[in-house]
Amino acid sequence: MIDCFVSCFRINPHNNQHFKVCLASSSPPSFHFVLVNSLHRIITNSPLDWWPKIDAVYCYSGELRVMFSETLGHVMRGCSTHAPLRSTPSLTFKEKMTSLKFKEKTTDLDTRSLLLALVKLIHSDPKLMLHNPGKQGQEIQSSTAELITGLVQLVPLANMGECSQEAMEALLVLHQPETIELWNPDAPIETFWDISSQVLFFICKKLVGHQMINSTEILKWLREILICRNKFLLRNKERATVGSGIPICRQAQTKLEVCLYMFLWSPDMEAVLVAMSCFRHLCEEAEVRCCVDEVPVQTILPNYNTFIEFASVSNMMSTGRSALQKRVMALLRRIEHPTAGNKEAWEDTHAKWEQATKLILTHPKTKLEDGQEWINMTGFLCALGGVCLQQRSAPGLATYSPPMGPLSERKGSMISMGSCEGNTETPLGRFLDRLLSLMVCSHEKGVQIRTNIKDLVGLELSPALYPMLFNKLKNGISRFFDAQGPVPINDTNTQFVEQTIAIMKNLLDNHTEGSSEHLGQASIETMMLNLVRYVRILGNIVHAIQIKTKLCQLVEVMMERRDDLSFCQEMKFRNKMVEYLTDWVMGTSNQAADDDVKCLTRDLDQASMEAVVSLLAGLPLQPEEGDGVELMEAKSQLFLKYFTLFMNLLNDCSEVEDDGQQVAGRKRGMSRRLASLRHCTVLAMSNLLNANVDSGLMHSIGLGYHKDLQTRATFMEVLTKILQQGTEFDTLAETVLADRFERLVELVTMMGDQGELPIAMALANVVPCSQWDELARVLVTLFDSRHLLYQLLWNMFSKEVELADSMQTLFRGNSLASKIMTFCFKVYGATYLQKLLEPLLRGVITAPEWQLISFEVDPTSSLWCVYDCGDFFCAHLCSVGNLPLSTE
Repeated sequence: MIDCFVSCFRINPHNNQHFKVCLASSSPPSFHFVLVNSLHRIITNSPLDWWPKIDAVYCYSGELRVMFSETLGHVMRGCSTHAPLRSTPSLTFKEKMTSLKFKEKTTDLDTRSLLLALVKLIHSDPKLMLHNPGKQGQEIQSSTAELITGLVQLVPLANMGECSQEAMEALLVLHQPETIELWNPDAPIETFWDISSQVLFFICKKLVGHQMINSTEILKWLREILICRNKFLLRNKERATVGSGIPICRQAQTKLEVCLYMFLWSPDMEAVLVAMSCFRHLCEEAEVRCCVDEVPVQTILPNYNTFIEFASVSNMMSTGRSALQKRVMALLRRIEHPTAGNKEAWEDTHAKWEQATKLILTHPKTKLEDGQEWINMTGFLCALGGVCLQQRSAPGLATYSPPMGPLSERKGSMISMGSCEGNTETPLGRFLDRLLSLMVCSHEKGVQIRTNIKDLVGLELSPALYPMLFNKLKNGISRFFDAQGPVPINDTNTQFVEQTIAIMKNLLDNHTEGSSEHLGQASIETMMLNLVRYVRILGNIVHAIQIKTKLCQLVEVMMERRDDLSFCQEMKFRNKMVEYLTDWVMGTSNQAADDDVKCLTRDLDQASMEAVVSLLAGLPLQPEEGDGVELMEAKSQLFLKYFTLFMNLLNDCSEVEDDGQQVAGRKRGMSRRLASLRHCTVLAMSNLLNANVDSGLMHSIGLGYHKDLQTRATFMEVLTKILQQGTEFDTLAETVLADRFERLVELVTMMGDQGELPIAMALANVVPCSQWDELARVLVTLFDSRHLLYQLLWNMFSKEVELADSMQTLFRGNSLASKIMTFCFKVYGATYLQKLLEPLLRGVITAPEWQLISFEVDPTSSLWCVYDCGDFFCAHLCSVGNLPLSTE
């Protein structure tokens, strides 16, 4: 029948009888099938010169579109799929009447075969379905939209593989630049933005929802669609933005961005590379649109520069999966601008990550691919979380945690740990809380989970999340301490401490791009001290020694990043850390019987001394307050304690070396350890003496005359090093403390050429309001001593006026200027008040004629109450004004 139909058409193309028969309502479904396949053969066969062209049947395009719509409806209802993308009133009254011809019932197989033939027909010649003679522009656009929308619905149908593939090919042909012009010849660009945006939105929505089995192949096809779109825009670049402001266009761009983001954590390496290459075409579209409007490309794509980098990395075909994911997460951390796309991508990924986490915890036999996807999602959320944080917090002054305040938190296990911060209910806060709980996971795959969390949080976390993470870690560890009882030592808490040490070391040691900017936004002093306090009470078992060694290494790395971190009380903090860490030196090295344990304890000695060396660099010793001993004497005793410890350690190293020379076959590794330990000890002594010459030289100078040659040599080595470091021996003067205080006062009261006070105003900006009373007292006292109180008041009051909303609010708020004014009134107005009020109050108190006069506002009050209250009031005024109260 197909051959007969084709032959009839070639013999007499203007004979419409066979078309009417095949389109007749009484014709069987096979006739429809024959018609469509015949047209397909006419189009695809190599034509001879005398054969008629297919455009002879373009007049039947309306009936063929109706046939496609009806057939598609039957198939979609049979598949129980979703409704079309959007219902478009595309059919004219004549076409609706014609559609009644195709209402007869057919089997599913026949319907699917017919639909496949129709899709192939569209693929072979899209113009056949786009022919709309005599119709208005809006009708043409509606019919085109219905046709393309129908094809788009076939793409995600996995049970119709061949039909889905043909639909993708047909859509690709329909998106060729010359074909897009036929979507609506009256307004091609406006129609392009409307219909093509619907295609992008629908496909990306399906891809984001993981509703397609062959998602990688569809993503490749989507890339070809993007290429065709850009070709069309380049052909019409003078008017490329006409009609691009409609909502569906913005929604499609957002959904495409979400789709590409979420494919970055796919376990399929090919899918990741394809998604990254798609960013290039997204950028090209933005470039074309911005050239028309003459605006920066960042107005359409705020993260344009990072998208270009994604596209360039997609050419790394030889890289492995792990290296590719590391590169992806590094680029994600460079995303600077929050958009609807990256926000939605993070939230959708977070929801899927929660589901995957529950699946892994409840089904230990999860496939390796699913585990890799979970790892990729975790890294994605860590890396992209920083830009999402910007959407929830406006920039402002950094908030600092108190370094060593009272620990009022309730202790408990990390399994049930929750944050006390205000941002706990945000997705980012919940995500970090979930990560902290997984740090102590006791699951069958707990070791793998903990290792992945440690590496991903420590190496891939966005620096913008560092302050939030530090506060959560600090709160979690603070719960272990309670003044009401002992610290709970258990495997869960110890595991959390060990994981925290590893994460913090990775964070500080990694030097992630942008980390310096965010490390100082939250103090880690309290957390570090609590880590040491917990580890100190673990004892001397092998595991505890290993944790102590790791903690010492963390302290060393912390001091290397000292300039990037913020310390509220740095000198006090470092002194406390030296006190704690020196307790571990030689703590168990001499008592250990097993050689392996001896090696571990020597490693702890080495790590402790390396940390102490970094802590002592430029550190003046600060004894504990309240010892009842003079400051210089207490510093001298503290110096002697540390210096003696270091000398004992040097002697111990020498004795062990001497013993080792007598033992045959001694390992060289121990000798190298001892040499390194001795070097660190000498450095520690040098740093200690260098920063505390005033209190330590008298204890150390005698070593230069020690009878032991090695001791004298050690002292000369220490002295040489401190001389090389440029120690200032003028600090040995008796007036050193007064001189230092004088220089500090000069610095604080420093005044510029225009009368400005840079240091004082800087202090006013950074000191928290809870300490303004103390700051006001210090500033007034210092400036008054230098006869510069006028300049201080002028600068502070000018700033108050500058920041005031109206004159009614001047000095009425809780500001530093009002605190300074109050303190000045209290200090310099007391004498004036006393001289003014003393005669009046004394007369009221002593004169007999005033004794029976009531000062009560309410005359109904009893006289004896009035008298008592008056006496009390007068006594209170006299006490305030330092007036003598008559007892007569």
